[in-house]
Amino acid sequence: MVIKMKKTKTKMRATSLEVFFEILPTLENRELEVLKALKHLKMANNLMISNYLHLPVNCVTGRIYSLRELGIVLYYKKDICPFTGKKTIYWKIKDYLNQVMVEQ
Repeated sequence: MVIKMKKTKTKMRATSLEVFFEILPTLENRELEVLKALKHLKMANNLMISNYLHLPVNCVTGRIYSLRELGIVLYYKKDICPFTGKKTIYWKIKDYLNQVMVEQ
């Protein structure tokens, strides 16, 4: 895995990145897929992530929960889903982690 830093004008604490790099190897493959999808989509609900990954939504829901428990993914907003027309929760990657690019 190659980790590259984007150049940004915002400051982040080195300890925050250290914790992320400690957690990163413990993530399962599916969690990494969901994380990469969310990074690409910027912010999304579970259904949008499942459509992006071509997976059932129940494969995404548990992964989002575990990423939230680790503090990597955060609540973004409640809004109407473009696919269902129902109110849903949108998620985003924690701000300082959005500056880290993860490639395999």
